[in-house]
Amino acid sequence: MTPDPDENKLAILLLCSSFGAHDSDARPLSVAEFNKLEGWLRAANLRPRDLLDPAARDTFLSETTTPEHAERIRRLSERGFMMSHALERWGQRGIWAVTRAEERYPARIRRRLAQQAAPVFYGVGDPELLARPALAVAGSRDADEHALAYACALGGRAADEELAVVTGGARGVDRAAIQGCLERAGAACAVLVAGLYSAAVAAHNREMIADGRLALISPFHPEAGFTAGNAMARNRYVYALADWSVIVRSELAGGTWSGGTELLKHGWSSLFVRASEDEGNRALLERGALPIPAELDEIDRLRTLFERTSSARAAPVRGHRSKPPASGEQLTLDS
Repeated sequence: MTPDPDENKLAILLLCSSFGAHDSDARPLSVAEFNKLEGWLRAANLRPRDLLDPAARDTFLSETTTPEHAERIRRLSERGFMMSHALERWGQRGIWAVTRAEERYPARIRRRLAQQAAPVFYGVGDPELLARPALAVAGSRDADEHALAYACALGGRAADEELAVVTGGARGVDRAAIQGCLERAGAACAVLVAGLYSAAVAAHNREMIADGRLALISPFHPEAGFTAGNAMARNRYVYALADWSVIVRSELAGGTWSGGTELLKHGWSSLFVRASEDEGNRALLERGALPIPAELDEIDRLRTLFERTSSARAAPVRGHRSKPPASGEQLTLDS
């Protein structure tokens, strides 16, 4: 009999997710740690679901890892009670979870980020929005009024051309672009670094989520708090979900700059930068970003501009696969 595919999902959730304030003190696996474990399981012709069987799990771990790491995986995989309560709690707010073991995992993220992609994504709203032609919009939290007006108008223009708008959901440029898109009856997605649990039921989101026009997603569990590291890691998901990306305003340091330089390196989507006098914008253009006029009334059609001036779409970044263990070698998970 074919095993229930949900068993792989449950195993990945147990290994890689946190389930709230009263969770076990065992630290969930990072992306790199999960990749390493997955590679070792593959070498042994096993799947994550096999770790749900205590006998199979303990035999595998005794042959491949240290007692310390074996204990960590054991404690993570035995949190079924906490997981069921968390899934029920999240489900009451319409929050779903999807893992890399499932076909419905966001296809662009799987294809473009490969093993850099989070093992689990959480969200609320219609996941089909993640497959639409899309424009990512990013910029400083402290942008001036002109930049915010530009972002809002850009979101509206994207909606008019049936492009979904993807942002990081932060104050400033991100929210202005989503506002402009939704005001023009468009569709938008925000990739949150924290606060999905509360954002799922926030009054200003509820109607748009119910109408299928807004999706909120996160590679971090719904009750995760903000960290600067997570904010930096979130940027790649914004850009990987888009066909084209526009940075409205960047400084020479910070999250927008970091995300822009990372995108130029990996080419998940074509990067356009507003041709303004902002130092960060000019520096990104000098590094190879494509210009978009500083005034939107100079553009007849966004898609035409993007398609004519983009270089050939970058090939997907190939993820590495963990190597099988050498004879006598022990698995260690710390990344």
